Amino acid sequence: MKIEYKILWLEDDISWLRVPKNRIEKEIESYGFLPLINTINDCDLTKMEYNDYDLILVDYNLNCGSENRGNNILTLLRNRKILADAIFYSNTDIATLYEKVKQDKISNVSIFDRAVFNNENIDQIYEIITYYLKKDLDLNSMRGIMMSEVAKFDNKIWEILNKITDVESLIPYVRCRTKIQKTDFENMSNEVLREKLLSKDDSTAFLTSSMRSKLLKNLIKKMSENNNIYNSSYDSLKVFYDEILKERNALAHRENLMEDDEEKFKLIRKNIIKHKKSFEELTKLL
Repeated sequence: MKIEYKILWLEDDISWLRVPKNRIEKEIESYGFLPLINTINDCDLTKMEYNDYDLILVDYNLNCGSENRGNNILTLLRNRKILADAIFYSNTDIATLYEKVKQDKISNVSIFDRAVFNNENIDQIYEIITYYLKKDLDLNSMRGIMMSEVAKFDNKIWEILNKITDVESLIPYVRCRTKIQKTDFENMSNEVLREKLLSKDDSTAFLTSSMRSKLLKNLIKKMSENNNIYNSSYDSLKVFYDEILKERNALAHRENLMEDDEEKFKLIRKNIIKHKKSFEELTKLL
C-alpha cells in the first residue's frame, strides 16, 4: 500500500539512459504512482537513496572496473538484503548473463538484451513493473492508502495553518464549528482548548479533516486576493474535498469491487500525488 514506486538503476551511459527513463516514469505515472528513479553511473552504492526499492535495473558492462560488473553489483545488493526483483541487461552475449547469474546464485533476476529498452520492445519492461503496480489497485489497498495519506494531509494542513495564523484566532472558529456539529465543548475553557489545539494527538478531535481543509481554503482565498502567487494553491484547495476527502469517505463504506474500479483508483492516486505537490509548493511560498 504505497504511492511511490522506487527503482535503483545502475547504468554508466547517462546520455542513453534519459529516453527509456522518461518512458518508464510516464508508464508508472499512468497507474497513479509516483516514480522515484535513483540512477547511479559510477557503481558507488553510497549514492543509494532508499533501502526499499521495488525494482533494480543493472547493466552488465558497467564502466567502473572489472570487479564491478553488473553481476557483482547485484551480489552486493543481495548481501545487503536489498531483495527487490532485478532486470539484468547487456548488449553483449545474453548467454554470458545467464551464466553469471547461475554462477553467483543471484535470485529474482530477469535477463534481457539492452534492446529491450527500445521503443518497440519496452513493453516487456512495462509488464514486469505493472504486474506489481496492479496489486496495489485493489479495494483494501486503496482504503489503506487513503487513510494513510489523509492523515498526512491533516498534518501538512495543520503545519501550514500554524504558519499563517495562530491558535488564538482558531478558538472562535472551533467553538462555532463544534456547536454546529453538536459537540459539547461549552464548559471547556479557552486555555484548555488552546492546549488541545496545540497537541498533535488532540487537535484532530477539534479540527476534523474537512474543517482543516475548509479553514485553509478560506485563508488562502484571502491571501490570493492580495497576491496571485497563491491562486494555484487556492484552486487546488477548492477541489480537495471532492477529490480526496469525499473519496476517502466513499472507500470507507465500500464492500465490493466495481467494474471500473481500476481506472477510478488510478485517478484517486493521481489526485493524491497532485495535492501532495500542491501542498509542497504552498509550503515553499510561505
